[in-house]
Amino acid sequence: MPGKDWYLKIASFGGFSVRAYSHADENPIGPALPGKKTWSRKVWYLVKYLLFSETKTATVSELVDHIWPREGSVADPVRSLRLLVYRARQELDKLGCVKGSDLIVAGDGSYRWNRAVPAEIDADVFKRCYRDSRSGGDASRLPLLEKAIRLYGGQFLPEEASAPWVMVLDTYYHSKYTAMCLEAAAIDQRLGRPWDILDLCGRALIMDPYEDGLHTAMIRALAEVGAVKEAKKHYLDTAEMYRNSLDVSPGREMTEAYEAVLKNEDTKSADAVSIQADLDQVCASGAFYCEYDAFKRLYCLKREECSRGGIQVQLSLITLFPAAGHPPDDGRQKKIMLRMKEIIAASLRKGDIFSRYSATQYILLLQFTSAENGVFPLNRIQRNYQKDLPKSGYLLQCKILPIGS
Repeated sequence: MPGKDWYLKIASFGGFSVRAYSHADENPIGPALPGKKTWSRKVWYLVKYLLFSETKTATVSELVDHIWPREGSVADPVRSLRLLVYRARQELDKLGCVKGSDLIVAGDGSYRWNRAVPAEIDADVFKRCYRDSRSGGDASRLPLLEKAIRLYGGQFLPEEASAPWVMVLDTYYHSKYTAMCLEAAAIDQRLGRPWDILDLCGRALIMDPYEDGLHTAMIRALAEVGAVKEAKKHYLDTAEMYRNSLDVSPGREMTEAYEAVLKNEDTKSADAVSIQADLDQVCASGAFYCEYDAFKRLYCLKREECSRGGIQVQLSLITLFPAAGHPPDDGRQKKIMLRMKEIIAASLRKGDIFSRYSATQYILLLQFTSAENGVFPLNRIQRNYQKDLPKSGYLLQCKILPIGS
């Protein structure tokens, strides 16, 4: 039976492992299981279920239903389960400090993991830190949040990701991880620790690259440490990733953080002539590409100008779609859309404005252009596209309509 000189360290986040450690010096005293060569996935599935499922004591019928979900897949499921338990105990014997029969305990038509065996289970510690961090002030909550965040090394039991009970727990742990990251970032913000926020968000965004709150905290922290260029680049890169992968734009809070960076960006005092020269240099670069939020504001401005009379502006939408007989290819589509940005910029006149609207669309404002003349720049885009990408397997659909009342 277990002694007092050792304990088991059991990991579930990012991959399953169990190993014995010495209480005296915290060094491992046996091999990590399962080893690189394990002959039965079902053996370790049984161990994981007994360790992590919400059922502390699993009946024979419950285990049979989980391990052999297809009826009739084994001739004698009860006998097969007994054999599986025997093999699991043999594997656990390899820990060297405890017998497998002391870890997996049989009851009246059931099996359970022996909770009396000293063990540090990462999922249990994670839940305890989350629970304890629900109360108290920033000074007491932050260490608990940071401990849980460090424990979360990735997906819960990724080897069993398709099992329904694992999916439920993985969703739970991931949602709590994200929530604790956002809470820790908010506390660090209140405590004036932007560098800690950058470290936290940098690691958390690897786990959850589409969490708006983490990107927002990252942008604000970058700006706070003076990395304005990096803050702007982070927003623009994130916006591009959202459009390519999710076909959406960043949320309001992230966009407001970006706009705050632009508003507060340090600029040197200059005279009117040098400012005009700087603006003329931008105008000389041709058609103007901007993020969709800026495009919307420019659209409202141009619509107001049109309503006053004197100018004509056309709104155009260009959509990329697969040609007949060519199946959609996300990777190829992304490359074509990046090239399309260059083609549109080269095909439009100076003063025209365009933006990426979605994963397959660009939207254009064609200035000083009538409905009849609006087809000319669109025809140029079509010709340049066919010339530049003749075998792309994708076609362009162009639509045009006037703006203003």
